[in-house]
Amino acid sequence: MTIIGQLNVMIIGAKNLPSLKPDGTLNSFVKGCLILPDNRQLKQKTPVLKKKSCQQWNHQLVFSDVLLCELLDSCLDITVWDHAAFGLTDRFLGGVRLERGILSTDSRDMVEVASGQPWQNILRRPNTWNDTTLTLHPNMEYMMKT
Repeated sequence: MTIIGQLNVMIIGAKNLPSLKPDGTLNSFVKGCLILPDNRQLKQKTPVLKKKSCQQWNHQLVFSDVLLCELLDSCLDITVWDHAAFGLTDRFLGGVRLERGILSTDSRDMVEVASGQPWQNILRRPNTWNDTTLTLHPNMEYMMKT
């Protein structure tokens, strides 16, 4: 029997994000990208918080029509951005990748992988909320292409 469901990710907030503005405010938002084993990408994003110094989105990202067995070999990229003015490029502030596996610190990979533990906890306990605090890494340059 194939179980089709959804992955719900509640984005609460972020602390200590870098700002280039003198008043320390940002026009921030969060992108979530669930990358499935067949390389299909399910994307969601939060609304933009305009001119805020304290980032509190309290927004739920919902990735629908996902097979539970697909999640075992999937990864979730969570990135935070500063929304740019019309015609300019949004500025990457930080991100994290949740996936099964180990921490990658090889600079040639240009990837910082979160410990597999949060992702494993999520997969081990379906239909329950898992409260996890993640550290964003500023060097996920490969994500700027998405």
